[in-house]
Amino acid sequence: MRQTRFYGILILVALLTTVYVLSNSGRFHIVDEVSLYAVTESLALRGEVDTNAIAWTQWVNSAGEVLGAFGPDGQVFSKKVPAPAFLAVPWYWLLHLFSFLNIRVGQLQATLLFNAIVTAWTAAMVWLTARRLGYRDRTGMGLGLLFGLATIAWPYAKQFFGEPLSALALLTCFYGLLAWRQGGRARWLITAGIGAGVALATVNAHAVLIAVLLVWFVVDWLGRGRSLAGRYGLSGIGAFITPIAVSGVLLVAYNLIRFGSPFDTGYHFESGEGFTT
Repeated sequence: MRQTRFYGILILVALLTTVYVLSNSGRFHIVDEVSLYAVTESLALRGEVDTNAIAWTQWVNSAGEVLGAFGPDGQVFSKKVPAPAFLAVPWYWLLHLFSFLNIRVGQLQATLLFNAIVTAWTAAMVWLTARRLGYRDRTGMGLGLLFGLATIAWPYAKQFFGEPLSALALLTCFYGLLAWRQGGRARWLITAGIGAGVALATVNAHAVLIAVLLVWFVVDWLGRGRSLAGRYGLSGIGAFITPIAVSGVLLVAYNLIRFGSPFDTGYHFESGEGFTT
C-alpha cells in the first residue's frame, strides 16, 4: 500500500507540474517577481544579495510600489523576505549547467517554473496530511487534485511570489506536529520546526500562525495528561523552536547586510507603503 501511495504521489506531482509548465506564460507579471528574481540572480552569479540591476524600480509612481531600498553603501536591496529567492538558487544553478553543455535554456523562463514544483509538492503534502487525518488514499488524491487545479494555487504556481513556498512551509509545520502527536518521534518536531522557519523567512507575519500552531501543540500535550518536563517535553519544544531561532538569526544577519540594522527590513510604512484600508 505504501509503495502504491508513493507512485501515486509521484504521478500527482508530475501531472500538476506538467499542467503548470504548459500553462506558464514565461514572463513576469508584476514588479514583485522582478525583485525576487534579481536577488536569486545576484546570489547565484555573484554571491551578492543586491538588486542593483533593477535600481530603476526605485523611481516608480508611488511609494507603495517601490520594491527596494538603499543600503548604507548606496546599493539597492530588495525589501522582500529572502527565503523564496534563496531557495531558488540551486534550481537556477542546475539550469545554468545546461549552458556548459551547449543546451539552450531560457534562464529566466525556467527559473520562473520554481513555484510550479513547489505547488505540485504542496498538493502531495495535502494528500499525506489527509492520510494522517484518517482518510483514504483516494480522498487524499482527490484533495491534492482539488488544491492543485481548483484553487488559487494554480495561478500562484505560475508566478514568482513567496505564497506557494508559504503554503508548503506552513502545511509542513502542521503535518510535522500532527505526525508527532500520533507517533511521538522527535524527528517530526524537527520537520515542523523547519517548516515554521521557512515560513517565517518567507513572510514575517507568519509568526502569528506559527504561534497558533505552537499553542495547539502545547495545549494538546497538556490535554493528554503529560507534563512539559516529561519524556520529550522540553526537548521536543526545543526541537521545534531551534529551526525557527536559526531562521530568525539568519533574517537578522540579512537585515544587517542590507541596511546595517538588525530590525530594518526596508519597509517604511510612514512613507505611504502598505494598505490604506
